[in-house]
Amino acid sequence: MANATNAQMQAYCDNRLRPFAEDCRALLAKAQDHLAAITDEFARSGAGPLWADTRTDPPHLLASGPGSSPDDVANLNQFLTDLIKFFTQLNNQTVSCRSGEYGILLRAAVRPVS
Repeated sequence: MANATNAQMQAYCDNRLRPFAEDCRALLAKAQDHLAAITDEFARSGAGPLWADTRTDPPHLLASGPGSSPDDVANLNQFLTDLIKFFTQLNNQTVSCRSGEYGILLRAAVRPVS
């Protein structure tokens, strides 16, 4: 396999790497926002009565609260916590020890990382 040309490298970075970095940056921001907003709902999922989804269109109805298995709201909270750790913590005891690589990836984002 031949090495890529400068034009191929530029096209790959512009069309794939930078958009992916933007997606990752946006995903982290969205995860942090969701986790910050799940205050009363998370408390209810652990202590309140069972909540059951009343929608009729999705293939999986959500449930939360004592006795629900799985507890979708509590599981979302844990997933968000783990995802944020994956992106932000450099510690072998957490979900990932890859935040160094993520920081390098974020340098490719066009918009500044907040």
